[in-house]
Amino acid sequence: KYSVNLMWVNKELNKDQRYIHPSKNEEELHESFLLPIFKWAENNQGSVVNVWFDSALTSEAAVQNTQKIIAEYVRQHPRMTPIVLRDVRAIPKVMEHSEVFSDKTPVFFRVDLLRVIIAIHMISTHETSCFVYADLDVEPLSKETIFDGETWHNLQKYGIVMAHCPVFHGFENSF
Repeated sequence: KYSVNLMWVNKELNKDQRYIHPSKNEEELHESFLLPIFKWAENNQGSVVNVWFDSALTSEAAVQNTQKIIAEYVRQHPRMTPIVLRDVRAIPKVMEHSEVFSDKTPVFFRVDLLRVIIAIHMISTHETSCFVYADLDVEPLSKETIFDGETWHNLQKYGIVMAHCPVFHGFENSF
């Protein structure tokens, strides 16, 4: 049992933003935000794709508009795995420390913290056995590629696997 987790957190609240992602139009929204989500869902049947957002920095209308587009796409592709919009504010640690996740904290720092907090929350509440996180610009992978032999061995041994980035001689938290 595993989940694929993607995230978009706005830098600040823009009440005029039509969708969770600040795209200028539906074509840009589809290319930069929705297409990767749909590909992850198509490649990982039998899992769930969670798309995390911050309701304190996203209007309710933007959430509803995004949900409508996702629901219509899923309706047209019934064999696709579920795509669920999830609010980071529903996680107790985020609620307890809401000031840390406000627009007063740099967005990249907030997102880095949220990756870890969401993973710990989902594993500790047994919502999922394996938590897969990917940035939206990471190429969507299949279950077989995500959990290849070496990765599965390292996951069993260490409990966590991160992408290795030889360019920077270290690990990368984008996947």
